[in-house]
Amino acid sequence: MYSAMPDAMVALKALKASHAGHLEVVQLLLDAGADLLATPSHPLLVASCAGHREVVQCLLARGDSELRDTGHNTALCHAAQGGHVEVARVLLVRANVDAANLFGQTPLLIAAARGFFTLMCLLLRNGADKDVTDANGWNALMFSSARGDLRGVRYLLEVCAQVNTVNLKGRTALYLAAEAGHLEAMRCLLLARADPAVADKHGCSALFLAVERGHSSAVGSLLEARAPHHITLHGRSPLSTASQCGHLEVVKLLLQAQASIDSASLSMAVRNEHEEIVRLLLASGTPSYEDMLRPNLLVTAVSLGNTQILQMLLEGPTGWACPHDASKALCLAAGQGHVVAAEMLLRFRADVNQRQGLGSFAIGSRWKVICKVRPPQ
Repeated sequence: MYSAMPDAMVALKALKASHAGHLEVVQLLLDAGADLLATPSHPLLVASCAGHREVVQCLLARGDSELRDTGHNTALCHAAQGGHVEVARVLLVRANVDAANLFGQTPLLIAAARGFFTLMCLLLRNGADKDVTDANGWNALMFSSARGDLRGVRYLLEVCAQVNTVNLKGRTALYLAAEAGHLEAMRCLLLARADPAVADKHGCSALFLAVERGHSSAVGSLLEARAPHHITLHGRSPLSTASQCGHLEVVKLLLQAQASIDSASLSMAVRNEHEEIVRLLLASGTPSYEDMLRPNLLVTAVSLGNTQILQMLLEGPTGWACPHDASKALCLAAGQGHVVAAEMLLRFRADVNQRQGLGSFAIGSRWKVICKVRPPQ
């Protein structure tokens, strides 16, 4: 019946039947002499991807279990992509459990990346390398941590997977969990002695990442694990980063961990008009001598027209504002017509006659503003 049919046509029908899971049709076509290598993709690979266990068993008895597609994916890789546990169980009788594709991805890495926990366990029990990495340096623990797959993370730690391995970008599983805000995965990793001080190639640590994203719970866990909070990244500390982003709860946690307050942190909060953070920083410490030489925060507040922040700075600890700074800010307030700001600065003893810049002074900047306010007697 099938003898007159071209070999390529028979093979193509076998491929379609394998994809659809029609076992009896596959068997008939094989008996008719279908050439399994005459199709773009081997029927065994197609059946493995589709999860047809009985078809896979049939084809496996007549073919090589290590057949690969153009991406060097084996049948076991295809089964892993679909999370087909029963198909994988059949293939593992003969397959190389650590055979990788062109991207260095083994069946375990594929299963971990897609969150197929049961399949991961099966592969590990059959000897899969728990610490193998792909072409980008990712291992199974990294994939599970990035997904927040708590079961996967715990199981991999139970079988003693390496916890501080770094990928090509210098990132650990802890970093990847912090990036996505997966708190429970982070806690598991920290209990397994993941190093919170490891930074990537750009100098960014898990703490910096959690601070920037505003993951307060993650920040708290990292600080409890003594993650260093004094390290700077591109001139920014974790505190200044949190202040810039407006993450009030994160700022509180960093201050509780004795993070040092500097002008950069306060400046970021002022520039971005995070009033609660400004108030908190002012109440938490006084500036160092170096901080007192930094940019004038009063000028920043005036340029923003934010009299609330201006008042906080004027009433805050000595050092964050001084009469000399107030005089500079007064010149700007006069120039921009900020009557309320000018009144506040004059009460702070700003010198109305102090020259600024290219010989300019407040009365010459906007005389109507100065006429409206009266310096204290």
